[in-house]
Amino acid sequence: MILYIHGFGGSGEGTKATLFKTLFKDLGVLAPSLPTHPNLALKTLEELIGALLRHEKVSLIGSSLGGYYAQVLSAKFNLPAVLINPATEPYITLRRALGNAPHFYDNSTFLWQEAHLEALRQKEG
Repeated sequence: MILYIHGFGGSGEGTKATLFKTLFKDLGVLAPSLPTHPNLALKTLEELIGALLRHEKVSLIGSSLGGYYAQVLSAKFNLPAVLINPATEPYITLRRALGNAPHFYDNSTFLWQEAHLEALRQKEG
């Protein structure tokens, strides 16, 4: 099973997620739409990985912020991961998104706060 992890403001229905679902349909691809808060997103992914590992092998693909999450999860669960343009210091680079940030799926917005940046920083090494 491949777990695709979308980037900041993305969703499990985005262009890359849809493409991976099509390209790797024989292997199986899950692409969950994640909460915007980093702690909730990682908790969701950890629970999903834990459940999947009881039944099958899991590989990760992460894009942008999803690449950062994939790196954290790969280390925690000892899983193979492919990182696509990963955010390496999202607690710095996503500072520019403070305030109303876009959900690219439907062009709505969500509130991105300093606490979100701090949550990402705490996941560092």
